[in-house]
Amino acid sequence: MSDIDNKLQSINIEDVMSEIRNDIKEKYSDSDLTTFDDVLGDSDFSFLSYAYSDISLQRSVEYVVSHREVQVNYPITGNPIKVFYKKLCRRLMAFYVNHLFAIQNDINYHMANSVFQLYGYKNKLNSKGDFLKRLESIEQENDYLKTRISELEAKLNK
Repeated sequence: MSDIDNKLQSINIEDVMSEIRNDIKEKYSDSDLTTFDDVLGDSDFSFLSYAYSDISLQRSVEYVVSHREVQVNYPITGNPIKVFYKKLCRRLMAFYVNHLFAIQNDINYHMANSVFQLYGYKNKLNSKGDFLKRLESIEQENDYLKTRISELEAKLNK
């Protein structure tokens, strides 16, 4: 064990890394190397539109709510031997898989419910905003009518 420890301690990481870099430079030109911009990653959301769309949100909510349950028993097709084998595997793993499906369905239900509640809350805020705008216009009209009444009363008293 001490020989291995001595060898590991004697290895200089910087020297090894410089050798690896030199090997890469010798084998590949700079144009052959792949950069991070060349690789599509999980953070590439360029396909999404950043503009808010109420119709798109409503469609997404309807889809999430209607597809929140994952089905355990889907139809098995194929030749009779494959069908028998798949049914046998399904029955042998049912105790484990059905439990996972139940957990996933619970998560999906609560996620769909959360999205649905947020959509309802957004609609409620929109209606409150409309109500506040209407209330403001009524208050402005009321102020105008009060000033008009006072002007007419002043003319009447002359």
